[in-house]
Amino acid sequence: MGKKELRKRHNSVILKKELINILEFLHIKDILRRKVESNTPLFKETVEIDSTKKAIIVLPNIEWGYRRQRPQHIFSRLAKKNFNIFYLSPLTSSNEYISVIEPNIYEIHLKTRSSGNVLRDFHLDSTNEKDFLESLDRLLGKYIKKDTYLFVEHPVWKNIAFKIHNTKLVYDLMDLYSGFPEAKKELIEAEEELIKRSDLVLTTANNLYEHAIRLNKSVHMVKNGCDFEYFNVLEKNGQLDDLT
Repeated sequence: MGKKELRKRHNSVILKKELINILEFLHIKDILRRKVESNTPLFKETVEIDSTKKAIIVLPNIEWGYRRQRPQHIFSRLAKKNFNIFYLSPLTSSNEYISVIEPNIYEIHLKTRSSGNVLRDFHLDSTNEKDFLESLDRLLGKYIKKDTYLFVEHPVWKNIAFKIHNTKLVYDLMDLYSGFPEAKKELIEAEEELIKRSDLVLTTANNLYEHAIRLNKSVHMVKNGCDFEYFNVLEKNGQLDDLT
């Protein structure tokens, strides 16, 4: 199966999972939800993964294909440095599988009792958390070694992150949740604990570095940039001509 067709099927899976979430949110009859879920295909293609490469597991802040920003740029480059990138989808369902995004980059779709979007629904209660970790072990257990890195991009993953053992924990501090007026108290507390307990903390700006260094001595600043090769070839569209 070609890469374009595989991506088309992958996008179809994502759309159907989001439809499941909408149905649950609107309390539509469970029979409708089961019908949509039963038509969500499994990827039966065998994914060949070189287990000799060092692995990076990513607990993300967005789905890989939603928007290309800091994490996608960082992990795309690390993949070219011969790391296996295992990017966990925040969408869970009754199916578990691995799909290929790019060479050395794999999206991991995990199974939980109740489907949902971890970043939006906060549905990883004790039961779903157990399912999530068991599904992770089934799909990635043989790739997790002592030199595996676990990158956390959002504090919602705190409990999961501390239960994935034998990894080097890296917290990528892109924003300070305590600075958001509507941030949930548990996210603010989770962020502080992640900063304290991570093996390494990355920050994007001076103020974030100063905050983190008071809680953890292993802090480095990796500022955001831009993809010069992409923006350098954009054609003028006139939309900014009136700015002075």
